[in-house]
Amino acid sequence: MNSRYFEVEEPYYALIKAGDEEELMEIYFESIKKLTNEEWIPGKYKEIDKEHAVATIAIAIQMWESDPYLDSEQLLDKIFTLFKSDEKVLLMDGNIQ
Repeated sequence: MNSRYFEVEEPYYALIKAGDEEELMEIYFESIKKLTNEEWIPGKYKEIDKEHAVATIAIAIQMWESDPYLDSEQLLDKIFTLFKSDEKVLLMDGNIQ
């Protein structure tokens, strides 16, 4: 099954890799419940292409990376490692407590 990428905008932001919308719902529900102990399903979300997902991850890594001297090769390595992994939640709202 090919991976699709979904950007959830509410109630909490997430970038999720899933096979279809049903899997997206399950991943989001379980991830939010683990982090907040609340039960949420994605409100507003959209499917995005892989290039958009890569760009979003790159921006997030650059913004939050603790190493201010991260070069482009290291950045690409981090991105490709994440996308090749089995990880489904690629990015999650940093405001979740």
